Amino acid sequence: MNINELQTHWNEFGKTDPLYAILTYVGKEGNQWDLDEFFSSGDEEVGRLLEYSSGLGLKICPTQALDFGCGVGRLSQALCNYFEHVCGVDIAPSMIELAKKHNRYGEKCTYYLNATDDLGLFASNTFNFVYSNISLQHIAPNYSMKYICEFLRILSPDGVLVFQLPESPVAVRKRSMRQVIKITIPEGLLNMYRRLRYGGLKPIMLGVRKESVLTLIEEHGGSIVHVEKEPMAEAGWSSYIYFVRKARQSPLMGLAK
Repeated sequence: MNINELQTHWNEFGKTDPLYAILTYVGKEGNQWDLDEFFSSGDEEVGRLLEYSSGLGLKICPTQALDFGCGVGRLSQALCNYFEHVCGVDIAPSMIELAKKHNRYGEKCTYYLNATDDLGLFASNTFNFVYSNISLQHIAPNYSMKYICEFLRILSPDGVLVFQLPESPVAVRKRSMRQVIKITIPEGLLNMYRRLRYGGLKPIMLGVRKESVLTLIEEHGGSIVHVEKEPMAEAGWSSYIYFVRKARQSPLMGLAK
C-alpha cells in the first residue's frame, strides 16, 4: 500500500468508524465508543508512559511534544496536560477534522495534515518529546523506517523518542499466499472484500524485525535507552516499545547548525 492508498484507507475510517479504527476493542465497533471513555484512555496511557519514562531516568523538558499518527487526538489531548505545546500529525483529512473538533486546549494543541513520507513540515531539533503508538504498525515498513529517521531528525538534542512497532511472525515475513494476494490485487477490490467480510474496512497489520529497527536507530544518530516487549492481540506477533535519545555524537545534531 503506497502513501496515497494509505491516506485513502484511513480517511475512510475517519468517515465511518474513527474511534474503533484507532482502538479496535471488542464491542466498540459500529461507533459504540463513548467519547469521554475514549479520551480518558489516552489520559491513562500518557500518564503511565511518562511515569515509566521517569523510572528509566529519562528527564523530559515539558515544552514541545509531537503525537505522530494522532487520529482524532486521543493522545495529543492527553499530552497537553504535561507540555506547553503539542502537535498532532495524521495522514487522514477526516481524522484531522475530528481532532480539531474535539480539541479542548485551543492554540496549545495544533493539528497538521501530513500526506508525505517525511516530516519536512518540522525543522530539525524541534521536539522535546516524540510519541507514536499503534500507528506505525499500519504503515508499510519502507515508510515506517523512514518516519523513524525523521523522528530522530526533529528530536531535540536532549529530547526523548518513544514509539511502538510490532515484529511480524516468521511465517508472515516469508510472505503468505494472503500477502501475495494483497500485493497483486488492487486496493479498491480488497476494500470491497473487507467490507463484505468484516462489515467495514479493517486495519492492516505490518511489522519490522526488532534487529532492523535497532540498527536503523543507531545508524541515524539514536541511542537506545530501553526496549519493552508488550502483549500483542494478533496471534504470533510481538510488539515492542522503543525508548530512544539522540546519541551525543549524533550526525543529525550537526545538520541543524
